[in-house]
Amino acid sequence: MKDFRNRYASNPCFKQKAIESAEAWAKWLPSFNWTYFITMNTRFEMSLKSTRRAMGRFFNMLPWPKTMFWVAEVNPGRDGYHSHGLLKTYQTVESIKEIWQITSGAKRHEDSAYLLAKKYKQGKGAAQYCSSKLLYLYKDYDLFDNE
Repeated sequence: MKDFRNRYASNPCFKQKAIESAEAWAKWLPSFNWTYFITMNTRFEMSLKSTRRAMGRFFNMLPWPKTMFWVAEVNPGRDGYHSHGLLKTYQTVESIKEIWQITSGAKRHEDSAYLLAKKYKQGKGAAQYCSSKLLYLYKDYDLFDNE
């Protein structure tokens, strides 16, 4: 699979719309009181569609109240996708990691999945980093809210 990171460069109209959209998300996302900046991946290849399903299962398994913004990004150096996100929850990092092990399918296959959760710090660029991934042509993203 090719890395399609700069495909918008060939079409200025699409590029401008993508930049405007990413800038709007970057301004709006910090208005939430996020708890964690997260990165999630698996050892096995996940398509864009399976990444979306995994994000939905992950969010649905988190206890209420919760809010999550996520964006899928092409894996560097291998096929498939991984996700970056912002998460608002009262869960501990350990419980979040356990939920990801279950919802990613790793636990069922006696494998492990990767989840890095860092405390969200307002103004440190996590929201801008996530929204910058919206500039990629082949991506998926969503805001899940259940508060």
